Amino acid sequence: MAVTSHDGTEIAEISERMSPLDSEIFYVSWGSKFESDETMASSSWILPADWTEESTADDATVTVDGTAYEHTNRITLSTTKTRGKYPIINEVVTSKRTLRRGFLVQLDACL
Repeated sequence: MAVTSHDGTEIAEISERMSPLDSEIFYVSWGSKFESDETMASSSWILPADWTEESTADDATVTVDGTAYEHTNRITLSTTKTRGKYPIINEVVTSKRTLRRGFLVQLDACL
């Protein structure tokens, strides 16, 4: 499991091998971007054509290797695509502002 967190100046790129219609889980952590009194009001995902959102979870705390990541969103995705780079964007509306964070998924040949 990986939690995607970056400074927002450069889109993170993930190389992922996926077979068509297999599901993959991705996480986006917002904790480092939130002020101490800021709360998440809503979260939405912007997906390329031929990508399917199977499930989501918003504003959770995820622990990876003993580190807790606050305000983390999860999406489970599938696609019929087999090659190329595709942007996945998470947009959150907080009690103070709207934020966007994304990453590129690079699909290699089918497994």
